[in-house]
Amino acid sequence: MPFRPSRSLDNPIKKTLQVVRILSALVFFCVLCLSTSNAVAEDLEEVRRMAEHGSHPFQLRLWEVYSRGEGVARDEQQAMRWLTRAAEGGYGPAQNVLGVYTLEHARYRSDIERARHWLEKAAANRQAEAQYGLGLLYLEGAQGLRADINNALHWLQMAADAGYGDALYVLGWIYEKGRGVEVDRERAFELFSAAARKNHPGATHQMGRIALEQDAPDAAAQALAWFQRAADSGEADALNDLAVLFLRHQGRIGEQSASRDLILSWLRQAAKADSDVASYNLWRLYVRGMITPSSEKELVQWLHTAARQGESGAQRQLGCLWRECAVFPQHVSDYGCRRMADYWLALAEGEKTLQSLAEPQPECTTPTAPGGEVEEGELEQVAEDSVVFSFSMKSSFE
Repeated sequence: MPFRPSRSLDNPIKKTLQVVRILSALVFFCVLCLSTSNAVAEDLEEVRRMAEHGSHPFQLRLWEVYSRGEGVARDEQQAMRWLTRAAEGGYGPAQNVLGVYTLEHARYRSDIERARHWLEKAAANRQAEAQYGLGLLYLEGAQGLRADINNALHWLQMAADAGYGDALYVLGWIYEKGRGVEVDRERAFELFSAAARKNHPGATHQMGRIALEQDAPDAAAQALAWFQRAADSGEADALNDLAVLFLRHQGRIGEQSASRDLILSWLRQAAKADSDVASYNLWRLYVRGMITPSSEKELVQWLHTAARQGESGAQRQLGCLWRECAVFPQHVSDYGCRRMADYWLALAEGEKTLQSLAEPQPECTTPTAPGGEVEEGELEQVAEDSVVFSFSMKSSFE
């Protein structure tokens, strides 16, 4: 399975590429700040002239201009020409960009080797993003490149020593889970804390989880503060955990309170942001009559998540929807719908293989949608056994 320590790191390579794009722009504008003729320097022809005279920051800027089509037609060939020229000139940020770009577009073993070459050049030039990228590359391995935990730790530690938040977080995950090292929760806590101080969403979320595990009177209040910070930073699972925390405490933690409608809106927001655990929780509330899906599409999202978690009720209901070929893409044939129905209904019955189309399948019954208004407090009464924290499900780390 691909390395996924957090949703904020769903695609570490793309994330790193975004960072270096920002870096190249910052480098360029820092040069402008030092220039005595900013108005002239902002002209594309002047940028090109500076690049032709060997200014590496301006060469990197031209890569961005041509790759994005900023004021010119997009031209990948020109973009790569300037990027390569800056990298070959020994400019660390350009080496970093070239390494990450090559890795992102790698198709063959030679591409991986070329990416590693440039990342190592950039890492030697103290580019923390490159050190982090190398750490991930060695942690997971790639085509023609074996995973190497020692090399991974070396480069991740270098990036962490430079204060790179993602590296601190990934190292925390490594020591938390014992990935190639002995489990060291104290070390993991230190690393998560350091990353959280840099406002890393995933680490901030983990600090909330750690706070909740402590046997302290104010554990819930501490967890609430961390979950709120992580949710505000866009961590969808943290938004789920914020909702669950309030549900587990009857909508009030200390002086802070949250209404039923607000809690449900958090779960829906998290589900829309692809939080599987939020979709799972919404389904569990749905089958208990606590919430009504706004559409069949929303219900199907809940069902898929719960079905993948092994909930037989969700598997059965999903199979029934497939049997009707309802709310699914129109290009799916009737035969395809029947096969998918067989698959989910078979799982619901505890079978591990597809059932024969000739065999009779369980009858489908349409669940009765909850009716009427849900009284304030009803949701909280079932919270303890109905909804779960993200870290209570199978960890996304594994």
